Amino acid sequence: LGVEAQPGGGGMQDFIHTVPAALVALQDLKMEESMFQRLKRQALPVITAPVRPPEEQDMLRPEPVLAQARNRQIGRQLGEEVVRLMFDQLGQDERIPVPVRLQLRPLEPAMLRLSQSDPRFFLDRAHPARSFMDRVVQCGIGLVRDDDDAVQGFSSCVAQAVATLLRGRIDAEAFERAWEFVLRSWGDFEQQRRAQREAAERARDHAARRDELAARLSTVLSERLRQ
Repeated sequence: LGVEAQPGGGGMQDFIHTVPAALVALQDLKMEESMFQRLKRQALPVITAPVRPPEEQDMLRPEPVLAQARNRQIGRQLGEEVVRLMFDQLGQDERIPVPVRLQLRPLEPAMLRLSQSDPRFFLDRAHPARSFMDRVVQCGIGLVRDDDDAVQGFSSCVAQAVATLLRGRIDAEAFERAWEFVLRSWGDFEQQRRAQREAAERARDHAARRDELAARLSTVLSERLRQ
């Protein structure tokens, strides 16, 4: 399962790279059982070799071109199923606020394409695309549910990052930039919220001091009127 993908080329190179890499991702994400259940419900079509008479089967080896095509198709289909399962589970994870889940869903087609074009996607658990999803999910889980402003603010930051990402080239660097954008915009949002809270606290303190002074003046005036 530790086989590394061959460099170069536009997509996953072969079954021997894609399938072990996808299995590594399944183990990292603890989704092996979910995938097995998914594959039971949905049989993946594959290219089959031509049927030959028994007397010829011992004399002939599988055709290399056909075997490679079959391996590529199996690897590609398994990779697609892993990505779809990731998004299906994300959409059902009630720990993540709904607004955050909704902003991540449009990334599924881009993730599918990236999983086929970047051999590191499944092999590297720290791949920027997988890391982006994991960080957003963990931040979403960490939000206080009763803090609607924080939930809406964070989901807005993610939405802007995703929209910008989808307008450009989809690669690992794009996801790195997207996460940096989320960090900056979320930091700005939190700084603005702190400034607003501090201003509100100062206004409350000022109002409290004003009310206290007014009460003292009222007491003094009342005492003088009684004299």
